[in-house]
Amino acid sequence: MNNENQWEAIALRYPEGQKVQGRVTQLQPYGCLVELEDGVKGLLHATELHWTDKTLRPADMLSQGDLVDVMVLRVNTKSGTISLGLKQCGENPWEDIAARCPEGSRVHGRVTRIVDYGCFVEIEDRFEGIVYVSEMDWTNTNIHPSKVVQVGDLIEVMVLDVNTHKGSISLSLKQCNPNPWKLFAETHKKGDRVRGTLSSVSNIGLFVTLKGGVTGLAFYSDSPFENGEEAACHLTKGDDIDAVVLSIDAERERICLELSLPCKDDNR
Repeated sequence: MNNENQWEAIALRYPEGQKVQGRVTQLQPYGCLVELEDGVKGLLHATELHWTDKTLRPADMLSQGDLVDVMVLRVNTKSGTISLGLKQCGENPWEDIAARCPEGSRVHGRVTRIVDYGCFVEIEDRFEGIVYVSEMDWTNTNIHPSKVVQVGDLIEVMVLDVNTHKGSISLSLKQCNPNPWKLFAETHKKGDRVRGTLSSVSNIGLFVTLKGGVTGLAFYSDSPFENGEEAACHLTKGDDIDAVVLSIDAERERICLELSLPCKDDNR
């Protein structure tokens, strides 16, 4: 029997989802090898040890020579490997938390870690969710998390998704606050005159910070000036800007403006 046929026979003996018993033969920081039968070993990866404690390593739970009950996750007949899981032999607590904290619910939690791409929030003992940077602030999507929260802070967040298979929770901080883009759309319409502050100048137009912290874009092509880009050269960041609303798309967070007369030195 060639090697491929041998592994096809092994795959039949160990179908995905089957619970089996094996003996731990080797421990590594990333996982351990479990012998299912003579000459047939599978890898129990560290991420498959425990549903909620992702810091555990095999040596924290197992010793070489231990008999352990595991579940067959996958048999790859081409590479000749078997993936095993220990946590799958018990109940999945993530299913319970998905029922207790459904999508759209608001919960309180404590900030446990801050990383460049967001922060981790413990909403129940050993259950952490992540708030990505994009879900921290409605108007400043590039802000560093440390500017918004600190480790130990107790905050309110909204549950966006609970993935029971991956054991992950997506959370939002900004969803617990009014959406300034929707508020602007509810209180303004096309043709309204607005005043804002010049926040930046680009090669396509001027970005203007308006009421509520939302930003509108006044394209040079929509400028009433004969040469909008040349007119912008006389403006600096922080200048007051008068403009007319051309369109509002709250869902896409876009406001288009038509540049009016600059308000520099205007004390109205």
